[in-house]
Amino acid sequence: QMVALGPFIFTSDFDGGNMGSVERIALLPTDRPSSSCMPRSSTLAPTEEFAITVAPDCAGTPYVNSCRSWFYFGVSLASSAEAAAEHCAKESTTASTTVGHGSCGQCDVEVEEAQIPCVADHEDVEGDSTSAEGSGFGGDIDCGASDDLDGAEAACSALAADETIVDDMEGLQDKTASALDPCSDVLIQLAVLNMNNQTPLYRQGYRPWSRTLPHAPRWRRLADTPEMGFSFDWGGDPNDGGTGFSIRWRQRLRRDGSITYFAFCAPFGYDDCQELVAELANGLTSAGGGTTLKCLSEALQEDWVTRLGSGIYFHRQELGRSLEGRVVDILTITAQNGDMTTSAEFDTPPQELGLRGPQPLDFPERPIVFFSARVHPGETPGQFAFLGSLRFLLSDDPRAAALRDRFVFKL
Repeated sequence: QMVALGPFIFTSDFDGGNMGSVERIALLPTDRPSSSCMPRSSTLAPTEEFAITVAPDCAGTPYVNSCRSWFYFGVSLASSAEAAAEHCAKESTTASTTVGHGSCGQCDVEVEEAQIPCVADHEDVEGDSTSAEGSGFGGDIDCGASDDLDGAEAACSALAADETIVDDMEGLQDKTASALDPCSDVLIQLAVLNMNNQTPLYRQGYRPWSRTLPHAPRWRRLADTPEMGFSFDWGGDPNDGGTGFSIRWRQRLRRDGSITYFAFCAPFGYDDCQELVAELANGLTSAGGGTTLKCLSEALQEDWVTRLGSGIYFHRQELGRSLEGRVVDILTITAQNGDMTTSAEFDTPPQELGLRGPQPLDFPERPIVFFSARVHPGETPGQFAFLGSLRFLLSDDPRAAALRDRFVFKL
């Protein structure tokens, strides 16, 4: 979905996105950061909080469950035209609608106080990035798409041209954020609510991950600085009337079309996984050995990129499909065994597995080692451990070659 609140646009319209709902909450004076926490160059401290309520896994389906740890969303500062459209819409309607995905590329952006027609193509947003986030929102908000807005078009155009959005009914923070110079930034306070209890993890120093496209494309943990003001709280089990686990922090957003993304941990989407496995398979069939193995992700800092080993037997097969129809692969890795084209037999798995496609070769003299990871969608650290093991087994490291000679690895 995509949500416009005040001068900000929130989105989770990409692979793995989850931000449930977004709410705009006025901060009490006691909840606002003190001026001593703000650098001299800072804009005014936030007077509002934007709270994201995490949706449970498989929300809206018969498979919904109680897992509420994964969040992944992006925030950007609206352009003057987008902010002007929201200003005009607030003058004429108080309707609220949910994002719709149409083949024509049109959608409605869900806002707190207004309905804003949007001409951004969601497929284009996803297509601009291999991580399925996109590099921008790829379209303008059309403030004249409704007859109800005809009377406000002149004001809307004037506001857009002046690049100054001032709503007398809004608080000081909205006025300050909207009137900033196009090259300046804005400080926003964010909260993520309704999560499972992660107190032990965050008490040990864990922090969410963030990156900004296009300026800082690598994922980093949030910094522990006074301006960031990170905090966490366990408000009791929601089933017992509590508020669940919540985290809060402040973030600077640039007024240049960039988008800052936040996630429970560094994401690794379905497209990323399929692309990586396809490149590995292609490298093994065409290069034969010695080539550099692909990085896990260009968005992650890596200090170990090894080279492909030789004499490797590699087989990719479809193990099954996920609840939403995505392919779950099973990979077979071991050492080649002489002239396999004439003497080898095919493995015969149990029929109840329902494996599709050609079967791998059988190596009856070698024990099988089975790897499994990422059973739950939000467990991307398990994905990275899995992929690190995969790359090691395919590498030219002598230990990996010895393992391939002695075992068959199913991953």
